[in-house]
Amino acid sequence: MSASVATEAAQTVGDSARRWGVIAIELASISAGMRDSWSGLAALATFARLDELARRIERAIGEHAYLAEVLAAEGARLEGAIARSDREAAADADAALVALLGTDWEADRVRSLLQGPVAVDESTAPAGLRGHGPLRPPPSYLGVDPAVRAAAWHGLSPFERAAWAERHPGLSDGAGLAATSRDALNRVELARALGGGPAGADNRTHRRMTAAARHLVAQPDARLLGLRPDGRGVLASGDPGDADEVVTLVPGTGASMETIDRSVERADAVCEELGGRGSGGDDGGDIGGERCVSIAWMDYEAPETIPAAALDRGRADDAAPRLREFQEGLREMTDGRLGAIGYSYGGVALGLAASGSGVSADELAFVAAPGVGAEHASELTLRDGEGTRRAGGPESVSAVASRWDPIPWWALTKTFGPDPSGADFGADSRRLDGFVGHSDYFDRRSVPLAEIGEALGE
Repeated sequence: MSASVATEAAQTVGDSARRWGVIAIELASISAGMRDSWSGLAALATFARLDELARRIERAIGEHAYLAEVLAAEGARLEGAIARSDREAAADADAALVALLGTDWEADRVRSLLQGPVAVDESTAPAGLRGHGPLRPPPSYLGVDPAVRAAAWHGLSPFERAAWAERHPGLSDGAGLAATSRDALNRVELARALGGGPAGADNRTHRRMTAAARHLVAQPDARLLGLRPDGRGVLASGDPGDADEVVTLVPGTGASMETIDRSVERADAVCEELGGRGSGGDDGGDIGGERCVSIAWMDYEAPETIPAAALDRGRADDAAPRLREFQEGLREMTDGRLGAIGYSYGGVALGLAASGSGVSADELAFVAAPGVGAEHASELTLRDGEGTRRAGGPESVSAVASRWDPIPWWALTKTFGPDPSGADFGADSRRLDGFVGHSDYFDRRSVPLAEIGEALGE
């Protein structure tokens, strides 16, 4: 079935938001280089002009993201009501569109936005400011419930969204916002961070930010769903809201935004193995006509070396609540099926996230994990789209490991619990007899990757 007119329009405007984001990132990189090597009155005048350009681009990103979400939600609702000949529903949807788009100036702005970057001029900010009264304070409950946050955000104007994000920098990483908004806000933050330049040649945060920027410039369909001030982040191959299947990979030792391409490649390979052409396009991988979006979740400080990881449970403990919140946010973004993979030490983080109240996922897969922080699969809890909890078992939890991989042998230390691929753990155990190096599980056209795909696809 072809996409609706509203959906296609939303995708077109969302694409423009991401292109503006790339321009912001590239401008910030150029500006940072100039600031490091140029001084004087002419330099000050140039930097002031660059700062103004950066602010105008930020406004364009926000306005495009806002319009994309309005079209995707209210536009699709109106289109559906018309198709059903439901006059009452159509009137309600039309009223919602009018309320969200607001003034006549904003209706004209919709037309200019669709023309792309050349349509933004110096009248944008003053006209936008005249259309709004005093900014409402964000509700005190904004950071509690993803559904409440989503509803509150959807009702804000572009000006209000920008002001809230300015006052609450962590808002873009909170569960509940649509992928378009999270991506737009995080690209703005990334550009600001890059515009400040490196604090030193060995500054880890700057290296992480630079690596993320390179990836976004090279992969126009990617979404930056998370960005922390220290350079930790989350990258998706496409919009989870358009996906039938979303696969989150939690990487292990040595993973960070500095090694983003490696983690993204592994996550993409899983979507490809699930039956598609890969997730290099906006729709992700096709699975028998369905769409798969892969996510590389690097919102934690993974141990840098295997010896450091062997007895360090603290980093996984710190990662668990953030991973749990992220997966809750995915439930708000998409109706697709959620799969989560914990690779190596990432399996410990995923296992701890699934302990207690549980994690929003339909399937968990542990790959070469040295334990998952639980004694048995039944101690892991999965939550579906209705919030219903179910204990893990072989139908929902799988474990893939080679008998010749030494990393799962860490389970003998009992630091992270028993080996999840062991027969007594209660998962769908997929022990591989052939030799598989610890870094080989996600190689395309390999037996381990086929086992991972089969486990998630059941």
